Amino acid sequence: MSLHIDHNLKLHGDHDLSVLFKAEQARQQALLEGDVAALSKLLHPDAVYIDASGAVDVGNTFLEPIRIGEIQYVSIHITVDHFRYLAPTVVLLSGSAQIKTIQFGEITPLDNLFMMTWVRRPDGWKMSSWQSTPSNAVW
Repeated sequence: MSLHIDHNLKLHGDHDLSVLFKAEQARQQALLEGDVAALSKLLHPDAVYIDASGAVDVGNTFLEPIRIGEIQYVSIHITVDHFRYLAPTVVLLSGSAQIKTIQFGEITPLDNLFMMTWVRRPDGWKMSSWQSTPSNAVW
């Protein structure tokens, strides 16, 4: 597991994203461990997850395959290249993700670009959305 933050990213004002990045590291660790309880604490109640195949998951439809072992995360390497505050408590992160999973017994390597939204709530940062596409997508 790794989370790389582009060292050229500049924080404006007194914005400190270190707590958000710790939450993202905890999310990755929960995925690798298949820890649905920990993962659910890091997801916004209305979280939407759109994977590179175009499949859309919300709530339990994202967590259930992890809980029952249909999907296992083997490695996650995420690089955040850009961030943007959409509101004082909403941050959009984007970058690249190299993820290896085992799905239905098959090893599946993924090389994606992503956009991820985090929302700061009274109980901490929560991932609200994830959308990815293959990094070799043709435009």
